[in-house]
Amino acid sequence: SASNDQKMIPIPEAGVTLTLNAADKSIRLLQDSEGTQKEYVFERSGDGTIVKDASGNVLVRCAATSDGGIVLKDAEGKVISSYSKEDLANISQRLSAAN
Repeated sequence: SASNDQKMIPIPEAGVTLTLNAADKSIRLLQDSEGTQKEYVFERSGDGTIVKDASGNVLVRCAATSDGGIVLKDAEGKVISSYSKEDLANISQRLSAAN
């Protein structure tokens, strides 16, 4: 059950529930997939967002780039992927068109 500092947002079509925590400004994503639940925690960092698993292990670090894009790094800081400002605009357009 969510406290006053938490707001739950179910998104049944995606099989997820988001819990927004006002106290620490984190977002907890609970994903139901074929009978198993996976949990991810999104927290702000100095330069972007950190994604952790339910045990608190860092999975991905996401940081903004100076040109308006983002870069994704693993827990050790190795670049996994990056997206330019144009890439992000294209993704946003496709998401908008799908809804």
